[in-house]
Amino acid sequence: MLNKKIVNIAAIRTAVSNSRLLERYVLRQAPDVPVMAETLLRMEMILGGPSISLHEISQAVLGDLGATLHVFHLAGGESAVGHRPFRVEDCISNLGVEVCIDELSKRVAPPRARREATVEAWAHASSIASFCSYWVEMNLEKVSPVEAYLVGLFHELSALPALLGWDQVTWGSSDAPSTGLKIATQCALPACVTEYFSAKVNRGLASLWPGVVEMAHRLASAHSIQSATKNGSFPHPIELLST
Repeated sequence: MLNKKIVNIAAIRTAVSNSRLLERYVLRQAPDVPVMAETLLRMEMILGGPSISLHEISQAVLGDLGATLHVFHLAGGESAVGHRPFRVEDCISNLGVEVCIDELSKRVAPPRARREATVEAWAHASSIASFCSYWVEMNLEKVSPVEAYLVGLFHELSALPALLGWDQVTWGSSDAPSTGLKIATQCALPACVTEYFSAKVNRGLASLWPGVVEMAHRLASAHSIQSATKNGSFPHPIELLST
C-alpha cells in the first residue's frame, strides 16, 4: 500500500513537471494565430510594384490581427526589451519586408472548421481598432491614435485560445484578461496593449484604455465603418495612423 502511494505521488510530480515544461515550450514559440491570405497577397502586390512603400506594407499588416501580432513577435525577438518598437512600420523596417512576408506566409489562413469565426473575429478587431483610433484623434489630444488602434486591434486576445483551439492545459479555457496579458507579453506587444490587460486584471490600476475600448464599442454599435466612411462622417481610420 505504501509503495502504491509513493508511485502515485511520483507519477503526479512527473505529470506536473511535464505540464510545466510543455507550457514553457509553447510560450517560447510564436503563437498559432492565422494570417489572412488577402493580407499576404496585398503585401506581395506592393512588393512587386515599381516602388516599395513601407507605409502601404504597414497598412496591409495593420488590417490583420494575426499579421500584426506576428510582426511584433518577430521584432521583439530581435530587440532588447527596453528598445522594442511600438509601431508596425518600425518593426517591418528593422526586420525587412522580405523577412516579414516569408514568415507571415507560413501562417496563412485558419483551419477550415474555424475560418468563418476567425474572419468575423478579425473583422471585429479591425473595426474596434479603427473606432479607438478615431475617437482618440477627435477627443484626446495627447494620446497616440497609433497606440489606440493597437489596443483596439488586440482587445480580445483573451478569446484566441477558445477561438483557435489552443491547448487548454497551457492557456486555460476561460476568456480571462490574464490570458490576454500572457499572450501580449509573450508576443512582445507594445506597452499600451499590456497596460490595457493589466488594467482589466487589476481593476485598481489607472488606465484610459478600457474606457477608450468601451467608447469604440458604443460607436461601432451605432455606426458601421463602411457606412460612416461612405457618408464622409470621418476619415478612414487607417489614414489616421500615417499622421
